[in-house]
Amino acid sequence: MKAFKDKVRECRTKAGLTQKQLAELIGVSHRTITSYEQGERKPYPAQQGKLANILGVPIEYLTDDEAADNSAHRITSDPEDMLRLNQAFFADDQFSADVKEEYFQALTAAYHKYRRATLDQQRQNRNELPQYLLD
Repeated sequence: MKAFKDKVRECRTKAGLTQKQLAELIGVSHRTITSYEQGERKPYPAQQGKLANILGVPIEYLTDDEAADNSAHRITSDPEDMLRLNQAFFADDQFSADVKEEYFQALTAAYHKYRRATLDQQRQNRNELPQYLLD
């Protein structure tokens, strides 16, 4: 069982968002997200839906300290589902073009970070092979 503050921090980091990015996506200040994660306050009901939607979890997961971690998450690993979620985000008029651009840049940066790590691992593996296999 986790407290709201811990769930917000965990879900935000799993989503690859900074506090500032999450604040902009929800339409609150950076300080507000900090206060959520420090347990100083909880979001108003109107903000709970936005927060849960962006973090990819049901509202009940965030608001109910008794909600089980593994059964509450809606985050998907299916590429088609992820594509649909991203398309819905970009089609939604509630987010400004600047917020969408920042999200796109964060997504692109995450991909490039993954790609660099993959290439570095491939180079390392190649360097560990005996020379006769490389010729």
